[in-house]
Amino acid sequence: MKVMVAEEMGMCFGVRDALAALDAIAEPGAVTIHGQLVHNEVVLHQLGARGFRMSRESDRERLPETEMVLITAHGISQRERTRLESAGKKLVDTTCPLVRRVHDTATRLQREGYHIVLIGRPGHVEVRGIVEDLQAYDVVERTTDVRQLMSDRLAIVCQTTIAPRTVAEVHAALVAANPQAEIRFVDTTCQPTRLRQHSVEKLIPLVQAMVVVGGSNSNNTRELVELCRRNGRKTWQVRDASELQSDWFRDIDCVGLTAGTSTLDETIREVRDWLYHHQPTRLPRVQSSAEWVRYFKQNAVNLRPIPWEQGACITPDELSAIASSLRGWQLGETSDGRQLRAVARRYADTMGDPEFNEAIDLFIKEEQRHGETLGLFLDLAGVERARSDWGDNIFRVFRHALPRIEIWATIVIVVEVHALIYYNALRRATGSPVLRRSCEQILADEVPHIRFQCERLAILHRNRSRPLLAFTMLIHRFLFTGITLAIWLGHRRALRAGGYTFNRFWQAAWNKMNAAWRRMSPGRYRWIQPADTTSEFCQIASRSKFPLSSQPLRI
Repeated sequence: MKVMVAEEMGMCFGVRDALAALDAIAEPGAVTIHGQLVHNEVVLHQLGARGFRMSRESDRERLPETEMVLITAHGISQRERTRLESAGKKLVDTTCPLVRRVHDTATRLQREGYHIVLIGRPGHVEVRGIVEDLQAYDVVERTTDVRQLMSDRLAIVCQTTIAPRTVAEVHAALVAANPQAEIRFVDTTCQPTRLRQHSVEKLIPLVQAMVVVGGSNSNNTRELVELCRRNGRKTWQVRDASELQSDWFRDIDCVGLTAGTSTLDETIREVRDWLYHHQPTRLPRVQSSAEWVRYFKQNAVNLRPIPWEQGACITPDELSAIASSLRGWQLGETSDGRQLRAVARRYADTMGDPEFNEAIDLFIKEEQRHGETLGLFLDLAGVERARSDWGDNIFRVFRHALPRIEIWATIVIVVEVHALIYYNALRRATGSPVLRRSCEQILADEVPHIRFQCERLAILHRNRSRPLLAFTMLIHRFLFTGITLAIWLGHRRALRAGGYTFNRFWQAAWNKMNAAWRRMSPGRYRWIQPADTTSEFCQIASRSKFPLSSQPLRI
């Protein structure tokens, strides 16, 4: 799984300066942090472990017990500052300069006669600190909160961590709702917030999902999460690596990583390392027709050697047990495939997949090779090849009567599931090196054949409703039952020679068919194609202080 990180993410300079001020304090127990220093549970836990006292933001009206009080990066109003100082408290001020700029801008504009409209989150500690010094104001969080205001002079300022897109939308709505007013707009969102939002916007087209690291009540983290989800990306917000879950990434090839402005570097690295080293349980993907063409061509030149020079080497009793069955089965493997090719051509034309025709041709050639191999053994054993077989005739008529690729694929799967049992029984029923090696080669071919057809059914069933899919599976079960009984009736002597009673044969066929049904289920596969991330991926990696994974994408 690829991990791509945003160019700009994590702790801003205001939070770094606040933490640096705390590091300089020799006696943490003598200091009360007035509210949450930052909205990040990991940082707060570390501060508590060091001995700092902290007031809950809901209890900031109560005076801290310690003489020394630290003002957080979110800032406080001048009214609150005066209250603390009047009570004899010594203040350590870590207010972010960009937050202080909003305070100063709002009070200045109020003095100039403007009614202040603050775009921000009502009740947020930063917003409370700003509006407590204002005589009249309105806080607007989203466009649905916008209304016509009574003042004819409006000044718009912003909470520092509000999303730039939200600012633009609310600003436009305020202008539209107040045509009578003179409106002055000062964008006081902080540059780190804008940079982090912009970096995420660049990253989103390159990834399938996003992980956003930050406190559960962090506004700027929440804005990053909403930005990702608004752009259609599956997104998880975590406080640290311990909250990550393996199941989230089961279908993900490339994940993006960003973090809020109060997230520690070490927390980001832990999350990044978890993602880097984590290899989720991968769902397989459906192979393309071109990939199946390559497989069949490669398989055709990697055949196991068969010792034909040794002759049949089979006893009369062994031959008597299998000869009749083998004649009928061999005939079934010799179809010229004309009907299947015609059905495949219609399907390929409909799907726009011309390489499927070549894959079917190679599949048929491989089946014909099986028939020729069995035929050569019959020749060596002095057994005449069959020209007709009732079981083969039934299958041919049934397939020709229903000329659809789904019918063909279904019948092929059910028959080849039974072929796995049949060839295993045939291999065990004789000591002939030629026949045993032939069966081993055919068994090695049949497993990919089943997968090839199951994947095609998964494609065909992908958009099928659950009720229709359930009905399809019911038809499969009826078909399975009929074919199982037919094969047992026609080949029971050979199967018994290989150690299969009817009960054992039925159970083995059912187990293998269940595996095939699971393989043809659309839910078994990944259908999202990985993003093409080559050029921009490398650019982001080179500029980031958190290097992204060079781990190869695993298919």
